[in-house]
Amino acid sequence: LRRFIPEDKLWPINRVWDFHCGLGSFYDISRFYKALENRYGSPKDVDDFLWKAQLSMYETERAMFEAFVRNRYSSTGVIHWMLNNSWPSLIWHLYSYYLIGNASYYAVKKALEPLHIQYCYDDDSVIVINRTGVAHDNLKAEVKLYDERFNQLEPFTQKISIGGDANAKAFRIDKEKYGVEILFLNLVLRDATGTEVSRNFYWLPRGKDILDYPKTEFYHTPIKEFVDLKSMQQIEKVELSFDYTLKTKGSWTELSIHISNPADKAAILARIRLLNGSTCEELSPVYYSENFVSLAPGEKIGVTARIETKLISPSGVKVALDGFNVASKQL
Repeated sequence: LRRFIPEDKLWPINRVWDFHCGLGSFYDISRFYKALENRYGSPKDVDDFLWKAQLSMYETERAMFEAFVRNRYSSTGVIHWMLNNSWPSLIWHLYSYYLIGNASYYAVKKALEPLHIQYCYDDDSVIVINRTGVAHDNLKAEVKLYDERFNQLEPFTQKISIGGDANAKAFRIDKEKYGVEILFLNLVLRDATGTEVSRNFYWLPRGKDILDYPKTEFYHTPIKEFVDLKSMQQIEKVELSFDYTLKTKGSWTELSIHISNPADKAAILARIRLLNGSTCEELSPVYYSENFVSLAPGEKIGVTARIETKLISPSGVKVALDGFNVASKQL
């Protein structure tokens, strides 16, 4: 955002922002802002707005593609407008004009895993989706639930065998049973050897948004009643531990990044960035195996990042980590 919005126009939202939106009904981001404000709370500043926007994008884009994949042979299809923009824009892209992926890009990447575990918002089920042509036996689905203070509620495990190009239901989550306003759901799918093959993390409100379908336009369905996720503003910052190794082979450099969450709170949407070693400007394009990752208390993950070696200056590269409730850190 700071690459194309002047510093004195960054906040509050103004006509300079509108210049980077669309035409007609898409001339500003007011509909998006209304939903964000009602669900996550009024932004205090531009950084607060941007992280709440990343939360909202991850949540909604993942849900759209997960719903399509689950219903892939009964739904009529899904159209996402659009992949990227031909100039710096505030709307309609999964990765930016600068070739940097937003949370939405990695949400879609997560939803389209060939072997995938997911939560379904319509019936509160947890299912495994296998879009490969190969059957998988003795998979294990693991579910951990947390309340707003990240006290762990009852865990579930379920053995699953699934055919090629099939879905299998593992659990149904009874959200009302726990009597909390927000339920945090951590899902892990392991193969027969115990190796993790899919993971997913959700923040679930107690109820559901109520849509005003009679007022639907081709571009928008208004919401009559929003769910309340505002208490996420109170989640304490966590400091993640991470290190990395770097290997260059030919014209490409690959970093193996290891991240762990030693805190008793979840780290939500931890963002990894590669920076120029001297200027600290973000490098792009970088191909991450995943990004905007959420880690439950005590969880560890590994992420790979590939970049063309010619994009790395003689001063080398730094790895930066921050997130919705993640303290900023560089190595």
